[in-house]
Amino acid sequence: MLLFKPLFFKDKLTLINPAGNIAIVTLWSKVSSIHERLKENGVDLSEKSPIAVMGNLYGNGFRQMLRNLLYNPQINHLILIGQDLSNSKEDIFNFFQYGTEDFTENNIIYRRIVKSNRILDTHISRDLFSEIPRLTYCGLPQAEGSMVLLKECLKNNSVPNGDLKRLEVHLPRVEVSVNPSNPITHVISEDSPVNAWKELVFRLYTFGIPVELKKGKRKELLNVKVTVNNPKEDSEKELQEVGCSLEKFKKYQKAILAKEVPDGIAYSYGNRIRDYFGVDFIKTAIERLKKDLQDRHTYYALWDSRTDVLKGLQEGIGSAPCLVSLFFRYFQNKLTLTATFRTHNGMDAWLENLYGLMAIQKEVADAIDLSSEERGAITVISHSISLNMDDFERGKKVALNKKFSFKHDENGQIVITSEDDEIVAVHSNNQGIQIKEYRSKKAEKIQHDLYRDNAISDINHAMYIGSQLTLAEIAIKNKSSVVSCKNS
Repeated sequence: MLLFKPLFFKDKLTLINPAGNIAIVTLWSKVSSIHERLKENGVDLSEKSPIAVMGNLYGNGFRQMLRNLLYNPQINHLILIGQDLSNSKEDIFNFFQYGTEDFTENNIIYRRIVKSNRILDTHISRDLFSEIPRLTYCGLPQAEGSMVLLKECLKNNSVPNGDLKRLEVHLPRVEVSVNPSNPITHVISEDSPVNAWKELVFRLYTFGIPVELKKGKRKELLNVKVTVNNPKEDSEKELQEVGCSLEKFKKYQKAILAKEVPDGIAYSYGNRIRDYFGVDFIKTAIERLKKDLQDRHTYYALWDSRTDVLKGLQEGIGSAPCLVSLFFRYFQNKLTLTATFRTHNGMDAWLENLYGLMAIQKEVADAIDLSSEERGAITVISHSISLNMDDFERGKKVALNKKFSFKHDENGQIVITSEDDEIVAVHSNNQGIQIKEYRSKKAEKIQHDLYRDNAISDINHAMYIGSQLTLAEIAIKNKSSVVSCKNS
């Protein structure tokens, strides 16, 4: 006779009678509450009970539950009772009724339960079960008739016959190749060029979607926006540490300002900017901004639709620029530059391109007599940016070397105190001017109000304020006081 021996979650399961053949799944309800309810209704919970084990199933333990059942084939009846908040009840029924199916997403093969979104690994399937267990859902434990149905199941219990053999199925170690995110809305803000590039590589490595292009395999994100708030030269040491060269970048800066197309090259950014359309955009930008520093027409497109799209349809003709637009705007007493790239190589081209944009910004700023302090942020928008899989190991090293760094929340500071029986959260800008005051007895109410008002932009700051709101609520209950840091 087989005794129940769990392979997984031994410390989370409640054993009743290891020799039993029934398992009770309490879904999202507490096992202790269901256990007490059964006891109150006279259900046999002794060592002679047909119930072997009780346990939760929120959803994430689905793979482990199936493996526990395969290793304990004497369990031939699953009784489900309790709150179902994640469709785990339907997942159990669908798995044993319909089985699983393979599907592909982002070039990765997954297995999921038919008529469900529950993802399983490819090592588990319904076919592995020599006998499909009986399934009964008794509803909510407080519902009328739920205990009657459960007791009826125990009364009509049938013990399995035959030679039962345990089946141990390996649980594969899953390495997620793509972390969840919205792959078309990533926004990065950093002070220096090299730090912005490091964060960009981290995003591509961590969140990039695997794609296969004619040029090969990539990890890709769309519409990535990177703002470098202080686009000054990085030190030679900083660049060398990431495999870059300041000398090479300076050569590139000269090239991007030159209007001639080098021999054997289909196009150059310098030519597109300064000569291709019969106008020198840099000179024109200087003239416009000298005339009106608040001009909003200092915008230039490098893209030639007739050549870059129409002729590009003909096989083997030409190549098209990746940099497609430039926009200057004197904003908050600084000259900003926004550049748009059609496609971008995140590992090798992005940082070099940024240094080219820094040279363009400097030439315009110097010509209109702006100081270095008046050269503002450079923003780079990449419609399609990717990490070449040939550079994957290098990208991995950059990504895994990411360290924590404190960032000042641009959306302001928040001071939290407790007064009498209320939490008080005061939101101020970074100059100390109060914007709004929030009051409530509940931390969650202020949390939701801060989110609604976009009072916090930095995730680390948000997590810290969340902890301080909790402490403030505890302080109210304990009749003490608490004050949070301003901006952490």
